[in-house]
Amino acid sequence: MFRGLIAGLVLVSLITPAVAADETQVVWQIGRADNDYRDLAHLTNLADFGKTFPDGVKFTVGKSDPAKDFPFIHPGPADAWAGKREHPFTINFELAAVPDDGCELRVDLVDAHADAPPRLIVEINGQRGEVALTPGTGDPTLIRPEKGKNRTLRFFCNTSVLKQGANKITITATRGSWFLYDAITLARLPKEVASALELAVTPSIFFVERDGRLLQEFNCYVAGVLSSEPVVIEVRTGDGLLSSGRLAQASLGTLSGQVLIPPAESTRSLVIRAICGKQTAVVTVDQKPQRKWHIFCAPSTHTDIGYTDLQENVIALHNRNTDLALQLIQEFPLYHWNLESSWAAQMWFRDRPQWRHKELYEASKNRRVGIEAGYLNMLTGLCSEEELVRNLYYSARLHRQHGVPFESFTLTDAPSHVWSIPTILAGAGIRYVSVGINGIRAPLLKQNLHHKSPFWWEARDGSKVLTWFTPGYSQAGQIGLNEGPERMRAAIEKDLYWWDHREDYPFDAILLHGAYSDNVAIGRAIAESLTEYSKRYAYPKVILCANNHFFEHIEKNFADKIPTVRGCGGSWWEDGAASSAFETAVNRVAHQDAVAAEAIWAAGGKDKATTGAQSAFNRVWDNILLYDEHTWGAWNSISAPTSDFVTRQFAVKAAYATDAARQIRQLMSRGLNRLAARVNVPAGSLLVFNPSGSVRTGVVHAEIPRHMLVMDEDGPLPQQVVKEDVLENVTVALLARDVPPVGYRTYRVAKDTGKLANPPARFKDNVLENDFYRVTFDPKTAAVASIFDKMLKKELVDQSSKYKLGQVIYGVGGDFTGEKEWWGPDPAKIVFNELTGKSVEAGARGPLFSSAKCKAEMKGFRSVELETILYEQERRIQFVVRLNKEMTFDREALYVAFPFAGANPRFRYEIGGGHVKPNDEHLPGGCRDWFAVQRWVTVHTDDAAVIWSPVDTPLITLCDLTPGKWLDTLPITNGTIFAYCLNNYWFTNYKAGQDGNFTFRFDLTSGKSFDPQSACVFGEAAVQPMRSIRLHPGRGKKGLPASASFCQVGPANVMLTAFKDADDGRGVIIRLRETAGKDTTAVVKTVLPDAKKAVLCDLVERDQGPAEFSNGELKVPVKADSMAAVRIE
Repeated sequence: MFRGLIAGLVLVSLITPAVAADETQVVWQIGRADNDYRDLAHLTNLADFGKTFPDGVKFTVGKSDPAKDFPFIHPGPADAWAGKREHPFTINFELAAVPDDGCELRVDLVDAHADAPPRLIVEINGQRGEVALTPGTGDPTLIRPEKGKNRTLRFFCNTSVLKQGANKITITATRGSWFLYDAITLARLPKEVASALELAVTPSIFFVERDGRLLQEFNCYVAGVLSSEPVVIEVRTGDGLLSSGRLAQASLGTLSGQVLIPPAESTRSLVIRAICGKQTAVVTVDQKPQRKWHIFCAPSTHTDIGYTDLQENVIALHNRNTDLALQLIQEFPLYHWNLESSWAAQMWFRDRPQWRHKELYEASKNRRVGIEAGYLNMLTGLCSEEELVRNLYYSARLHRQHGVPFESFTLTDAPSHVWSIPTILAGAGIRYVSVGINGIRAPLLKQNLHHKSPFWWEARDGSKVLTWFTPGYSQAGQIGLNEGPERMRAAIEKDLYWWDHREDYPFDAILLHGAYSDNVAIGRAIAESLTEYSKRYAYPKVILCANNHFFEHIEKNFADKIPTVRGCGGSWWEDGAASSAFETAVNRVAHQDAVAAEAIWAAGGKDKATTGAQSAFNRVWDNILLYDEHTWGAWNSISAPTSDFVTRQFAVKAAYATDAARQIRQLMSRGLNRLAARVNVPAGSLLVFNPSGSVRTGVVHAEIPRHMLVMDEDGPLPQQVVKEDVLENVTVALLARDVPPVGYRTYRVAKDTGKLANPPARFKDNVLENDFYRVTFDPKTAAVASIFDKMLKKELVDQSSKYKLGQVIYGVGGDFTGEKEWWGPDPAKIVFNELTGKSVEAGARGPLFSSAKCKAEMKGFRSVELETILYEQERRIQFVVRLNKEMTFDREALYVAFPFAGANPRFRYEIGGGHVKPNDEHLPGGCRDWFAVQRWVTVHTDDAAVIWSPVDTPLITLCDLTPGKWLDTLPITNGTIFAYCLNNYWFTNYKAGQDGNFTFRFDLTSGKSFDPQSACVFGEAAVQPMRSIRLHPGRGKKGLPASASFCQVGPANVMLTAFKDADDGRGVIIRLRETAGKDTTAVVKTVLPDAKKAVLCDLVERDQGPAEFSNGELKVPVKADSMAAVRIE
């Protein structure tokens, strides 16, 4: 059984050693047939090919010089160094007369590319023959020709092909990469030509179905055909004739086609004979069991909100894609489409009439249109644990309300992601994740991490998700899925060659991540191509699907062969968030404010306002997510920063952060007033709310009338004015002690009796000092020269560092260097502007804290100030950097140095829902040039430790200023943390410049040692302050006491990450996180009214089973370093 094909579908050529032609028969020859290319034109730099031969090669026999005019290398369309296009080589020659018996054209080759050998078209006066080369040795042959796999291609030209006078031969590589010439020879055919054919047969990966039988295609290539008779192929085994048939007619003496053979269950020998008139050839081929490949393709258009067009136009395009996909699934049974982010579904539901919504719900439930579990493609290093969970909420809501599958998760474009992703996904019941990795400025895969795919990505807590890392996205093009069945076949064979020959890949399936690039409008081509291809081929089977179908196949058939990988990918693209530092700070604070505001509303109980507040909180989280998702700016944000498109696009992006902050302020105020209205204390009292799950003592800011004090039962609280208003109220800082968890305490506000103690002066002679620390300032740099810990009796500042603590470092310049995809500054070319101190003077003074203010001058800034604050009641220092910056589009970066002293420094930093030790717990290729931090970093040395908390900025570098070094391993040589506050080092997407006022706050404490549990406690206090409100007269029902707790969590290693009204209105959701690395049964005490039962649930609020609950106390098992959730109804 056979399929005859024209030579254009040849997949393999005969490989024979080059043999010199009989010199008496040679018409002409280019080069010498000696397995060496050095007598041809040699290019020292391959990138010069396009300049030297811009229109291809034009060689005239007898006039042109092979050593100058005929290059040894012939590039293919896969070669970027030659422009990724076809390069025809044309040979013109004259014949005084056509030889009576025709001619043979011999193309002797030294080698071909190892991974992408080309397909050649050879045309002689318009008649063409085609052949695909087999893989060669590859790159080593470019230096040493003797390393090559030599081969000879033979083409026969009868008297009807050649002509007297001008003749032309054109050789073109139409697919694949380069090959290397040895010689090209045109020779007369002798009257008596050897009768043997040349035959090569190789198995292919393709199977067809005929009459219910599965048959494997073998590729046949026949050369040396002199007759016009058909070529007959016979296939025999030891059992006799297996099959026979005819191939198509030869062209230029060559012929190719496919022979169909039943698949082998074990290796067997096949004897294959080609017969053409009196010519014959016989080869023996081993037929081995061939994997029946499944190519799972999850087609989608990549969601880049605002990168290619204004956000509103991107929404319209994705809505149009969804419309067409819903139409195509009706026309084509094999078609499937995916919405890469559930945001695209949300926009479609928003903009399409209600009566159409059922179309998408039904298409998704019937698994014809997939809606992925993630709302957006997040820069996960910027996300708190709550934000990572909320990224799943919209899809989980669709699942709960409409039955939309909630099974798989994709991350596209942004290359690297934090280690807690498996914890969050597994905690939400998602088992599968596909990551389409853009390698630009992100060498995550340079150590071939993706070669381990599919693998179990295991988090610190032991949670696992089955994961596929792949270089790039919009991968349907790799198999020509929109180019018709013929091109699909060739592309599939090329794409699967590597997979099929990998000894370390035991699976029979691969996943193609996405179909179309950034915001591309889809068409019908994929549906039509797949339909036609599937009619022809049984395998490789191309399956359009959602991601989970691939993973289900792997897990079902290869569960025991899946490796496990542990570690954090780091934050390669998160550095761009510092290009808009003001908005990034606003959104970072909004993460914490949203959690606090939701706790306040949940504590206030259910009423008519609750539903509206829930919708408002959903909008808040949507905005927070939209700011932290990976599309920051326009494609030309750096090249045209002042253009209308760029400025309008970023105005929308910035509004996500500022709108979220504004909405939260309103919700916070409404929630506090709502709660305060229920408390039975006199009007004018002050209520302080603690959103934490444990009792807290700390500084709170409150607005009170002038000449008034906040008091408890023992008299005035320690307090001091921090802001005076020209109207009635002033803002005071006060020390609130023992405020109940997820609860409040109230205080009287009474007239100032003048009884507050006058605080001692803490600043003198460039020294700020209290009972815990002595801080010495350096007037030259307007920064901190020394911090002496009186409790430890240790110096905390590294005296050998060239930087002072709190010193502002501003670098300019550093032109891009190196590979384009890794563009970054050249550290050797960066110039650092000099910082000159102006003054060091006393700042605040009071019973709660005292401060000193250092002012400096630096080029590029209107003002630079560092305020250092020492707290009287806490072992805590706060540093506040205030800048007024001028605009520039020149390359720039700003850091604040924190050089900590001590031998053998060790770092650990918090990510959303976890923590990481640099180097030790990073994936190979994970980002070490910078790190995205949540609430804390710890630095341990041999005799001291520090917890450092960045409130407003997420980025740090460690030990050195490392951007542009693309580190494989971070050299940990000292204990310095650099807050990486500003930059504009990208060439696209992020902002080109920024100016105005910036404030960056950093909190610090020290001790002998700190574990992640204590770091979480300090970090939470730094970024999640307690809130206050005065109780106004005319309030409603007052049923709550003067002090109350609504939820208390213990033991101390379990922290509360969310206390919120349930998304579906059924009770309150409590989310917990274990921080000490030990399995724990958390004890949650609650006094919520009407609490009847508790139910364990997953992280997206799906009920899992009953929880142990009685007398307001429930027990929740939490795995070490993991998260858990419970619903109280």
